[in-house]
Amino acid sequence: MSERVDAARRAVRKVIRDARDKNKWRKIVRFRLWMPVALQILLVAALLWYTNARFPGFVNATNVSQILILALPLIVAAMAQTHALLVGYLDLSVGGMIGLGVVVASFLIGAEASIPQIVIGVGVILLCGVALGLVNAGLIRGLKIPSIIATLATLSILDGISLTMRPTAQGVISPDLVSVLTTSIGPIPVAFIVIVVGAGLADLWLHASGSGLELRAVGFDERSAKRGGVRTSWIRVRALLLAAVLAAVASFFVMARSPIGNATIGSTFALNSITAAVLGGASLAGGRATFLGSTVAAILLALIITVLPYLGLSPDDGPMIIGILVLIGIVLFQLGDIKELAKRNYKRARRLVVGSRPPKVADLPAFYPSGTDFRVAPAGRTLIRGGTVLSLDPHIGDLTRGDVLVEGDRIVAVGPALSNGEVEVIDATDMIVMPGFVDSHRHIWEGLLRNIGTDVPLEGRTSYISFVLHKLAPAFRPEDAYIGNLVSALGAIDAGITTLLDWSHIQGSPAHTDAVIQALNDSGLRAVFAYGFPWWGKWEERQPSWFVRAATEHFSTKDQKLTLALAAPGPEFTDFEVTRDHWKLARETGARITTHVGVGSYGQDRKVQEFGEGVTHLAVQRARVGKDAALKTLGVAFGASLARAEVEALLAEDGGSSEMLGVYFGDAEQHIDHRSIQDHVGSRTSSDLLYKGAMRDRSNAIYTGTVIIEKGAHSCNAYQTNRNILLSEHARAQSVPNLEILSNDPTRCGHAASVGPVSDDELFYLMSRGIPEKEAQRLIVFGFFAEVLDRVDIAEIREGLEQAIENEIARGDR
Repeated sequence: MSERVDAARRAVRKVIRDARDKNKWRKIVRFRLWMPVALQILLVAALLWYTNARFPGFVNATNVSQILILALPLIVAAMAQTHALLVGYLDLSVGGMIGLGVVVASFLIGAEASIPQIVIGVGVILLCGVALGLVNAGLIRGLKIPSIIATLATLSILDGISLTMRPTAQGVISPDLVSVLTTSIGPIPVAFIVIVVGAGLADLWLHASGSGLELRAVGFDERSAKRGGVRTSWIRVRALLLAAVLAAVASFFVMARSPIGNATIGSTFALNSITAAVLGGASLAGGRATFLGSTVAAILLALIITVLPYLGLSPDDGPMIIGILVLIGIVLFQLGDIKELAKRNYKRARRLVVGSRPPKVADLPAFYPSGTDFRVAPAGRTLIRGGTVLSLDPHIGDLTRGDVLVEGDRIVAVGPALSNGEVEVIDATDMIVMPGFVDSHRHIWEGLLRNIGTDVPLEGRTSYISFVLHKLAPAFRPEDAYIGNLVSALGAIDAGITTLLDWSHIQGSPAHTDAVIQALNDSGLRAVFAYGFPWWGKWEERQPSWFVRAATEHFSTKDQKLTLALAAPGPEFTDFEVTRDHWKLARETGARITTHVGVGSYGQDRKVQEFGEGVTHLAVQRARVGKDAALKTLGVAFGASLARAEVEALLAEDGGSSEMLGVYFGDAEQHIDHRSIQDHVGSRTSSDLLYKGAMRDRSNAIYTGTVIIEKGAHSCNAYQTNRNILLSEHARAQSVPNLEILSNDPTRCGHAASVGPVSDDELFYLMSRGIPEKEAQRLIVFGFFAEVLDRVDIAEIREGLEQAIENEIARGDR
C-alpha cells in the first residue's frame, strides 16, 4: 500500500514539475494547431443536432451522402490551397482549373465514352493541372510577380478558355465516371474515405517528417530555411504544382455533383478554398496549416449551404454566413499573423514617407564644452612610477618594479628608476602597467542596445539579424549613432581597451558616417573606423560614393589616430562579383578590408572560386595552431586567369594538427599557383596535405610545398601529396615538394607528387564495358577528385564542389 502511495506522490510531483517546465508547455501549446479542427467538429455536430431537432429525420443516409458528395470538391480544392498557403502563397487559379477540367471532360469524356477514352480524358485534365502549376511557378518564382496577381491572371485566362470552349452549359459527362466517383459504403462515399485518409497521412508527413519540417520552414522564414540548406525554390515550385494538380482532381468531383460541361462552375472555388483553409487553421503568412483542418472546414461549409432552407434562410444568406465565419476564424486563429503583416506594411509605408522627406541636419552634442579635450594628446612629460610593468616586448622584458616615461603621445623609455626631471608623476605602486588591449572586431554603435537580445540566436525570425539589423538599426538617427559609439568607446577605455576596430554597419547616410567618426574622435580612442553598408532595406546606389567622400574628407593620412577600413560583407554573404567590387573600392581609397568569416549558417554556404577571364585572384591564409588544437583548410580554384594562393599552418604548440585540402581545375590559358608551408614548432604535432588538380587546354599549374620540422620539435608526423591529371596535350603542371627536417628526434615525414594524363588502361577498361569515351573520361576525372571530396565534412560544401567539377567536365565536352 505504501508503495502505491509513494508512486502516486511521485506522479503528482512530476505533474507539478512539468507544469512549471516551459519546454513541456511549448509541446502542449502545439495543441493550438488542432484547435480549429476540434472547434469545427463541435460546430458540425451542433448544427446537425439543432437541424435534426427541428426537423426530425434530417440526419439520414441520403442527406449524409449528399452533404459529403457536395463537400468532396471543396475538400480537395482546400487541400490544394493549403499547399500554396504553407509556402506563403495564395492560389486563385484553382477555381479556373476546376472549370477547365469540367469543360475538357465534357469533350473528351462524353456520355458514350469508353474506358480508354475516360483514361485519356483523365490524363489530359491532370496534364492541364501540371501545366498550370508550371506556369504559376514561372510567373511567381521566375518573374517575381506576387502570387495573388499571378494566379488572378491565370484564373482569368483559364476562365476565358473555358468560356470559349463552352459558351453555354452543355455536353453530358460519362455516367460511368460519375458512378465510380460516387460509389459508397453505406452513406459514406469511398472517395471521401480515401481523401480523409490522405489528409491524415499528409498531416503526419507535414508534422512528423524532415521534409514536412522543411516545407513549414520555407513558409515560416524562407531566408533561414535557405541558409539551413533547404532547397526553398524547389519546395515552393512543388507546392504550386501540387496545388494545380489537386485542383484538377477536384474538377472530377464537381463532375460527380453536376455532370454537365459548365464553364462557370468553378468560379466559387477560388475564394471558398481559401475560406476552408483559413478556417482549418492555415496561416496567411505561411508555415502553419493542417490538411484535416481544411477537410473539416469544407464539410462545415457544405453543411451550412445544405441546411439554409431548413433554417428558413435563403441561399443568398450563405455567402454572408460564410463571410462571418471567416472573420471569426481570422480573429481566433490568424490575429497574430494579421498583426505581424500590418506591422510590416506600416513600417514599409513609414519608411517610404520618411525617406521622401529632406534629411534633417544632425544636432550632435558638444562633448567638450569646457575642461580637458582628450582628443588632443598632452604636450608635457608623464612618468608612471613604481608599477609592475608588463611590456610585452621581448627586448625589454617584464619588470617587477619599473617606470614608464611618456612624452606627448609616445612612450620614450621603460625601465627601473627612470630620472623624472620636469615630469608629472603618476604613482603606480601595487598596480600593473601594461599596453592597452586591442579589440579587433566590435559594432560599437550597438552600445545603446546592450540589454536587448542577450540570448537570441544569430538567425531566424526572432534573432539578432532580424531585430537589431532589420528593425532597430533603420530607426537609428545620426544622433543615436553618435551616442552609441561614444558610450561604447568610453566603456572600452574603461575596460582597458585602447585600440579597437569598429565594424560600423550603421551607415544609413553621410550624416550617420560623420556622427560615428566624430564620436570616435571625441573619445580619444585609437581606432579603425570600418565603414559598413546597411543590412536593411534596398541597396542604396550612392553608398560607394558616400564611402569615397568619407575617405577623402576624414582620412587624409594613415598616420592619424583614427584610420579607415571597409567593412565588406564578404563572399559568404554576397556573390563573388559583388565582393570583388567591394575589394576594388577599398583599394582605390587605400582602405583596409575587414569581413566576417564563418558566421552562422552563412559560413556553410557553398562558394567556389569561379571568377571569369581577366581576373587576377591573390589569396594568403595563415593560421597559428595552439596546444592540442586542430585546423582544417580547403583551397579551391576554378576561375580567374591568374590565381595564386598561399596557405601556411604554424603548429606552434604541442599536440596541434592540421589538414590541408585543395582542389583546382584549369582550362583555356589559366595559370594556377599554390604555395603551402607546414611548419612544425611544437612536439607531437601532425600535418597532412592533399592537393589535386586537373588541367585542360593550355592551362598551367604550379604547386610548391614545404614541410619544416623545427629544431626541438619531437615525434612529429608530416605528409604532403600533390597529384595532377592532364586532360589535353598542351596542358602543363609542375610540382615542387620540399622537406626541411632540423630535428634529430625520430620523425615520420613523406611527400609525393605526380603529373600525368588519363590512364590508357583505365580508359580502355571502362570503354571495353560499353561506356563511351567521354563518359569514361568523366568517371575517371571525378574518381580522381573523390579522395579529396570524401574528406570534406560539410555536406553543402562537398555537394557544391561536386557540382562545380561536373560543370568543368561538361564545359570541356562541348
